[in-house]
Amino acid sequence: MEEIQLTDEQLRAVTAPPSIVQVVAGPGTGKTRCVTARAIYLLSMSKHSRILVLSHTRKAVSEIAKRVSRRISDLSRVKIMTLHGFCMKTARILGVFNKNARLLKDKEKKEFLKKCLEIHPVFQEIDTIEDTIENCKNLLITPEEAYCLLPEDLAKIYEIYEREKEKENLFDFEDMLVSVYRKLSSNHKLADTLRQQFQHVIVDEAHDMNKAQYEIVRLIQNGSFFAVLDPNQRIYAFRAGGGPLHRFERDYPYSSRLPLTVNFRSTRKIVNSTNKFMGTNIKPREDAPEGKIEILIQTTWEKQAKEIARKIIEITKDYPNETVAVLVRTNLQAATIAPVLEDYGIKSNIKVEKHTAAHKPPDTPKRLWEKALSVLKKLSSPPESKGNGKIRVTISTIHKAKGREWDHVVIPDVVDKLPCCKQEREEEEKRILYVATTRPRKTLIISAAEKCYGQDTKPSRYIEYFKS
Repeated sequence: MEEIQLTDEQLRAVTAPPSIVQVVAGPGTGKTRCVTARAIYLLSMSKHSRILVLSHTRKAVSEIAKRVSRRISDLSRVKIMTLHGFCMKTARILGVFNKNARLLKDKEKKEFLKKCLEIHPVFQEIDTIEDTIENCKNLLITPEEAYCLLPEDLAKIYEIYEREKEKENLFDFEDMLVSVYRKLSSNHKLADTLRQQFQHVIVDEAHDMNKAQYEIVRLIQNGSFFAVLDPNQRIYAFRAGGGPLHRFERDYPYSSRLPLTVNFRSTRKIVNSTNKFMGTNIKPREDAPEGKIEILIQTTWEKQAKEIARKIIEITKDYPNETVAVLVRTNLQAATIAPVLEDYGIKSNIKVEKHTAAHKPPDTPKRLWEKALSVLKKLSSPPESKGNGKIRVTISTIHKAKGREWDHVVIPDVVDKLPCCKQEREEEEKRILYVATTRPRKTLIISAAEKCYGQDTKPSRYIEYFKS
């Protein structure tokens, strides 16, 4: 293990005996490093060990694979995959779908749902219907069970969607999870065969697993299950993510629980403020600088956006080679702030969730809204190439920012009850802000306006935790 520099905490986790291990790792404490080092350590223990490493995004998988390949030349004994990728491959091997079945991609799903709504009209937003069906599947709720849990119209459209999909020999991403789970849970011999393929299972960001993913991992792990997680970064409740986390202690009562508590990313001020805010006990690294947190409160959204633009210009003038990000809750926020930044010569690389229809918030200025719509249309386009001499920043939703970091981070619209955003439960709202405020290495700027998107708003009470 000399090739990877590890702290005592990290080394204790990485070299834990093969068993059920929870590594509770706060922001910036080296989760990816531990996942990589654990895989290498287990490979070095036995020439016959086969390891399955699972994560949630292709980017995370690519990063883990790159780090492992630097130290292990033969990767034939380790499979590094996304959870969906693993389920897709397993579904094909197990033959859970007809060989001519076709994946219904996200872009096609809305059109398919519209056809289902012609059979049985439901007076709900198409996004709400789509999310409801996805969540039912992620929670392993069948259409029959949905009638006991949902309004009858929503349960009916879920039933029709499944029936019409089967008629046309289609399946969606959630079907891969559900089908693999049902196949493995009903056929212990198949599950045992899969368990024998991998002696060790490692799951990165295990706190984001939904029920279907959790149950699949539970069925395939063979007594050596290394789960890296942070309960305070569970922000996918809207996709039914994070729910099974409370079951870990019950399902694995003899598991080891090992903490990583030193943040190697952020300044002392950021670490101490986020500790106060979230009630955590993360420590800054010994040589961490004091750092800077700024709070900006403006009377209107327009003044806020202009002040953010001026701050970004100021930062990039002082630190021309450092990275800057603006982190937002919704695609609409990304689309409305980008044109304002562009007016100040700031080009944006936009990272957002899958596109959803935008609705104009009341009293939003017409010029601003028209610009926002044009930006929304370009969200799926590749970013412009560099070299035009303009300042460049990343505008990202907080959910897309998970696992990433920048030198300087601006969080606009930190208000209670943001008009253009569906409000989650209070604990979920806190976790979302916690993820955002733990992304910067050097500077954190939190901004709010007393009037957002044409409505009166109030700066979030959470801002108090970040004041000096």
